[in-house]
Amino acid sequence: MAPVEAEPVPPARAETLELTFVGDVVLGRYLVHRGEEFFAQMHPPADDPFARVASQLAADVVVGNLESPAMFEVPPLSPSSNKWRFGTSAAHMDQLLRGGFTVMSLANNHYFDLGVEGQLEGPQVLADAGLFAIGSSRTEDPLLRVETLEVQGWRIGFVAFATLRNHVGVRDGPQLPFTSLGQVRERLLPIIASARADHDLLIVVVHWGSEYANDVGNSNKIAARTLLDNGVDLVIGHHPHVLQAIERHSSGDDHDGLIAYSLGNFLFPRNDHRPGMTGVLRVRYRDMPASARPCLDEARFHPAYIVRQPGWHPEPAQGQRGRQVRQRLEQLSASHGTKLVRADPNGEAASEDLVVAGLRGCHSATPL
Repeated sequence: MAPVEAEPVPPARAETLELTFVGDVVLGRYLVHRGEEFFAQMHPPADDPFARVASQLAADVVVGNLESPAMFEVPPLSPSSNKWRFGTSAAHMDQLLRGGFTVMSLANNHYFDLGVEGQLEGPQVLADAGLFAIGSSRTEDPLLRVETLEVQGWRIGFVAFATLRNHVGVRDGPQLPFTSLGQVRERLLPIIASARADHDLLIVVVHWGSEYANDVGNSNKIAARTLLDNGVDLVIGHHPHVLQAIERHSSGDDHDGLIAYSLGNFLFPRNDHRPGMTGVLRVRYRDMPASARPCLDEARFHPAYIVRQPGWHPEPAQGQRGRQVRQRLEQLSASHGTKLVRADPNGEAASEDLVVAGLRGCHSATPL
């Protein structure tokens, strides 16, 4: 009789889990010079555009919005007619890995900048590099779904989608995970309800909002709060190209949820004042064995700024720039009833880090 193989032992569950989030990441773009179009990567493959923010990004899970669709080889001309056309190649995935990224959302309005081929190849390019792609265009239903990542014994469910798009795609071709804000309750809540019991964290990553707007639309607020009230832990937004409010929202079960309405740009070929203000949102969750869900232990924002030379890149925002980023986020978040306080109130350190005040806490004094 053949021996019975033992069931694999699941990995031990870590007591805490840290995640970091950033906004729009562009690795390459199409330009026009003297009437001739050409493609240009933001950096040579060996460069590390995230080197200056490595410590701010470092976490168990690092999530960004990949605004440039990926292909194994980028075509010399974009099939898109948009003014802004992005793309990148498989050779540049190492830049994301060197930055520590583990999860990239593909659900954004530039999903069709490399056409159907880009939609089909992009998820495979990321998978081959060891990156977890969420919000990929698909030919099969359901387009809106929970995508599960297991890290440190934690099960994290991501739902990534867009509420706007530059192109409706090709009939019978792959389609973007897309819904209107008015359909969030109808289309998202059943998905969340079915996934809540077997996930430790549920995170919605959404491409939405109005470009360069300081204020958040009322429909966005209603949708985000509805998601948190129905089992979502975090809502992470992007598309406006500027930082918008961070909001603490307590659901009916006394669970602290968090909304980042827009994390702005992160690696992007533009840095004129507001679009150049950026940063890294860091959250730490603590396992609470006596509770059905983990506890949001701390939420911190590391201010950064996009710099043009040598080559576009984010770097920690200090001095006057640090104060500008910090004050912008403090003021916008205060209008949503959320107080952000300086992590170093005495100003003894160069850091302009902010932490979200008013969290219920997890009976832990361990700083991030």
